[in-house]
Amino acid sequence: MKNYVVRDETSDQFNHLQTPFRRLRLVSAVQQRASLELTPRSVIMTESLITGYQEMSQLNEEIVQEYLPCEDEVAQLYLNQSE
Repeated sequence: MKNYVVRDETSDQFNHLQTPFRRLRLVSAVQQRASLELTPRSVIMTESLITGYQEMSQLNEEIVQEYLPCEDEVAQLYLNQSE
């Protein structure tokens, strides 16, 4: 089984958002603003989030491909037992 470690350089910046209450406060603060400013920092953070989601998607695809044959075997064993 493969071990996957995903960490980008800015992940420490987002650790403070790990609790639901803090995320809720962030969403509330963003909703209260009439408009959002497009700053270099917000662009960098958005790019970092997108990159992270793309990496997670790729890892999920690799994991599915790794375990898909096992699931097929288990399904076949289950079907054969009921016959």
